[in-house]
Amino acid sequence: MIYDSIKCHQMKNLIGRTKEQELLKDAFDSGSPELIAIFGRRHVGKTYLIRKYFSDGIQFQFVGTKDATLNSQLAQFSTALGSAAGNPKLYRVPESWSEALALLSSFLMQKLATQRCVIFLDEFPWLNTQKSGFLQHLNLPSLNLPSTFLADGVIVISP
Repeated sequence: MIYDSIKCHQMKNLIGRTKEQELLKDAFDSGSPELIAIFGRRHVGKTYLIRKYFSDGIQFQFVGTKDATLNSQLAQFSTALGSAAGNPKLYRVPESWSEALALLSSFLMQKLATQRCVIFLDEFPWLNTQKSGFLQHLNLPSLNLPSTFLADGVIVISP
């Protein structure tokens, strides 16, 4: 497949982080689903690296909020998903992460027909609280994503 619509592999625009950029390139080019977890101290440029490297290639990104309630996180998720679709008020607030991820799956189906998709979940520990149930739902088979996602999906998670 040709992924002309995704601007990624922006190595020339990033200084340093050569090893990390090579890992991101390998993951993107693998042709397999990839889950990339990026760990490091706060304020060392993890989010900057992902946003710069994949630039316009991120089809959906969501940033967890510290100490937010589940309902607040879900409301922010629906706004982020609506923004990715071009209208922040497009989606109603889901009642659970299971429902939220089903909405994400529906949103991605159209995009997967023509391009590899990058999903960026930032501040993951704030999403995956003990009571949120987020991690148990972040499971490719349970998302009911089309089989094309198995070849065309990259999920990047940054704490």
